[in-house]
Amino acid sequence: MAAADPGRFEGRGFELTTACVVQGVEKQLDEAAFKQVSKALFEEMYFRLGREQSGWTADYWRKVIEPQTGLGWRFLVEEPASAEHTRMWIVTDPNVKEHRLFFMTEQAEEDFFDLPE
Repeated sequence: MAAADPGRFEGRGFELTTACVVQGVEKQLDEAAFKQVSKALFEEMYFRLGREQSGWTADYWRKVIEPQTGLGWRFLVEEPASAEHTRMWIVTDPNVKEHRLFFMTEQAEEDFFDLPE
Protein backbone atom coordinates (compact mmCIF):
# COMPACT_ATOMS: atom_id res chain seq x y z
CA MET A 1 0.00 0.00 0.00
CA ALA A 2 1.92 3.05 -1.23
CA ALA A 3 0.93 6.51 -0.15
CA ALA A 4 1.92 9.93 -1.40
CA ASP A 5 2.56 11.08 2.15
CA PRO A 6 4.19 8.44 4.39
CA GLY A 7 2.71 10.18 7.42
CA ARG A 8 -0.78 9.32 6.26
CA PHE A 9 -2.37 6.18 4.86
CA GLU A 10 -5.07 7.06 2.37
CA GLY A 11 -8.53 6.26 3.60
CA ARG A 12 -7.38 5.28 7.05
CA GLY A 13 -6.66 8.69 8.51
CA PHE A 14 -3.85 7.52 10.77
CA GLU A 15 -0.89 9.83 10.97
CA LEU A 16 2.31 7.91 11.61
CA THR A 17 4.18 10.94 12.85
CA THR A 18 1.92 11.53 15.85
CA ALA A 19 2.91 11.20 19.46
CA CYS A 20 0.43 8.37 19.90
CA VAL A 21 1.53 4.92 20.89
CA VAL A 22 -1.35 2.76 19.77
CA GLN A 23 -2.27 -0.51 21.46
CA GLY A 24 -0.51 -3.38 19.70
CA VAL A 25 2.59 -1.32 18.92
CA GLU A 26 3.76 -0.71 22.49
CA LYS A 27 6.04 -3.74 22.28
CA GLN A 28 7.38 -2.52 18.94
CA LEU A 29 8.10 0.85 20.52
CA ASP A 30 9.74 -0.54 23.64
CA GLU A 31 12.80 1.65 24.12
CA ALA A 32 15.00 -1.36 24.90
CA ALA A 33 14.63 -2.45 21.26
CA PHE A 34 15.89 0.89 19.96
CA LYS A 35 19.39 2.22 19.63
CA GLN A 36 20.03 5.94 19.96
CA VAL A 37 21.97 7.30 16.99
CA SER A 38 23.16 10.65 15.70
CA LYS A 39 20.92 12.78 13.51
CA ALA A 40 23.33 12.11 10.63
CA LEU A 41 23.01 8.33 10.99
CA PHE A 42 19.23 8.56 11.38
CA GLU A 43 19.05 10.60 8.18
CA GLU A 44 21.36 8.17 6.36
CA MET A 45 19.15 5.23 7.39
CA TYR A 46 16.02 7.14 6.34
CA PHE A 47 17.36 7.62 2.82
CA ARG A 48 19.04 4.21 2.54
CA LEU A 49 16.18 2.09 3.87
CA GLY A 50 13.11 4.21 3.11
CA ARG A 51 11.48 3.69 -0.25
CA GLU A 52 10.61 6.73 -2.31
CA GLN A 53 7.60 4.93 -3.83
CA SER A 54 6.25 4.66 -0.27
CA GLY A 55 6.62 8.40 0.21
CA TRP A 56 9.89 8.53 2.13
CA THR A 57 11.35 11.30 -0.01
CA ALA A 58 13.82 14.15 0.46
CA ASP A 59 10.88 16.55 0.30
CA TYR A 60 9.13 14.72 3.16
CA TRP A 61 12.36 14.80 5.19
CA ARG A 62 12.70 18.57 4.67
CA LYS A 63 9.05 19.35 5.46
CA VAL A 64 8.31 16.95 8.32
CA ILE A 65 11.44 15.57 9.97
CA GLU A 66 14.04 18.34 9.58
CA PRO A 67 11.98 21.03 11.38
CA GLN A 68 11.99 18.84 14.49
CA THR A 69 15.70 18.07 14.79
CA GLY A 70 17.00 20.89 16.93
CA LEU A 71 18.78 20.85 20.26
CA GLY A 72 17.52 18.15 22.61
CA TRP A 73 15.96 15.88 19.98
CA ARG A 74 16.86 12.18 20.15
CA PHE A 75 16.98 9.79 17.21
CA LEU A 76 16.24 6.13 17.83
CA VAL A 77 16.33 3.27 15.34
CA GLU A 78 15.48 -0.38 15.25
CA GLU A 79 16.98 -2.00 12.18
CA PRO A 80 14.90 -4.51 10.21
CA ALA A 81 14.72 -7.81 12.10
CA SER A 82 14.57 -9.81 8.87
CA ALA A 83 14.35 -9.44 5.11
CA GLU A 84 10.55 -9.44 5.49
CA HIS A 85 10.64 -6.30 7.65
CA THR A 86 10.38 -3.88 4.73
CA ARG A 87 7.73 -1.40 5.89
CA MET A 88 9.48 1.61 7.44
CA TRP A 89 7.64 3.65 10.05
CA ILE A 90 8.66 6.81 11.87
CA VAL A 91 6.94 7.93 15.04
CA THR A 92 7.68 11.45 16.20
CA ASP A 93 6.93 12.47 19.77
CA PRO A 94 7.40 16.20 20.33
CA ASN A 95 6.62 15.84 24.05
CA VAL A 96 9.84 13.92 24.64
CA LYS A 97 11.63 15.28 21.56
CA GLU A 98 12.35 12.05 19.77
CA HIS A 99 11.98 10.34 16.41
CA ARG A 100 11.75 6.54 16.29
CA LEU A 101 12.41 4.70 13.04
CA PHE A 102 11.48 1.02 12.85
CA PHE A 103 10.31 -1.65 10.44
CA MET A 104 7.38 -4.01 10.28
CA THR A 105 6.47 -6.83 7.96
CA GLU A 106 3.81 -6.10 5.37
CA GLN A 107 1.42 -8.44 7.20
CA ALA A 108 2.08 -6.79 10.58
CA GLU A 109 1.39 -3.41 9.02
CA GLU A 110 -1.92 -4.65 7.60
CA ASP A 111 -2.84 -6.26 10.93
CA PHE A 112 -2.05 -3.01 12.73
CA PHE A 113 -4.96 -1.32 10.99
CA ASP A 114 -7.47 -4.10 11.73
CA LEU A 115 -9.87 -2.92 14.38
CA PRO A 116 -10.90 -5.39 17.08
CA GLU A 117 -14.41 -6.73 16.63
